[in-house]
Amino acid sequence: MIKISLSGWFQCRLATDPDDFAEKRGVSGWTFAVAGEPDLDRVIRFQDPVAPRSHGPAVGVKVTAFERDGAAVAASPLVGAPVDLLGGAVFEGRNGDIATSANEPIVPFSLRIGAGAISIAAADPMDLSNPAEVQRRQPVGFESNSAAVAAATGITDRVAFRAARKAALEHDLQNESDATRRAALAQRIAELGKGSIRVNSLGFQLTYGFDLRGAHAWTDPTGALGPAPRASANWRVDFWLGAWDADALCGFLDGSLSIS
Repeated sequence: MIKISLSGWFQCRLATDPDDFAEKRGVSGWTFAVAGEPDLDRVIRFQDPVAPRSHGPAVGVKVTAFERDGAAVAASPLVGAPVDLLGGAVFEGRNGDIATSANEPIVPFSLRIGAGAISIAAADPMDLSNPAEVQRRQPVGFESNSAAVAAATGITDRVAFRAARKAALEHDLQNESDATRRAALAQRIAELGKGSIRVNSLGFQLTYGFDLRGAHAWTDPTGALGPAPRASANWRVDFWLGAWDADALCGFLDGSLSIS
């Protein structure tokens, strides 16, 4: 049994209800592309964020632990390695045509973990036209006020968290002369002054769990990770996404890839 724990902030620049899922700037929802930024693209990025916003979290999902047969391997070269979600993955709901808000499958789902010459990759292909397939990949749980999210992120006072961001941006605005950057800061400040889901979403936890049925690749030329999994091993991911930061267009991931 191998368990690879994963954790970190991700970026997803997407429009929110009641905007159309393909809306590029944000009109009537509660997330927006601000002045000077490229269009929203819905892509979930575990690394290399696009137009990251000032004072937001540092994006980067990484391996936090490597276990074999229930025992932590503290010196594993995989600890600290970046985790990538490949293929331009998105929350595939399409305003309820496929799934309702907070019930969307992530499509495509293809993970890659790399550390030097070491690489682990696994994917789960699916047919979006098959309701059973969609259901298998939908979240298995939702919490609106998650203690696990607060513990993982340190965000225990959501109002204060947003107020601190707002104050930092107000300071930046006072010292900014560029018209485009001033407009962007002003819009972010205005949004940070609003409540409701913009605040509450910092406590959301959306939980997923499913087997990865596609091709698997375990590349470890020197055997640094120990014996490779047998060909018939079951690969599975279990993770939650939460702490949705409506200003930074980021959220937090915590979970694991298990091979048994």
